[in-house]
Amino acid sequence: MVTVSNMNFKVNNGKRQQSFHFFLNIVKDNAEILKKTLPNFK
Repeated sequence: MVTVSNMNFKVNNGKRQQSFHFFLNIVKDNAEILKKTLPNFK
């Protein structure tokens, strides 16, 4: 039982880290797009 719950915890932790990195990548992409489009508004 301990090993199974430990494995589940590791899997959930990994998924959470993956989604966090995915979110960071989206933010980075949006920042790049903003940098390209913002000068056009000036």
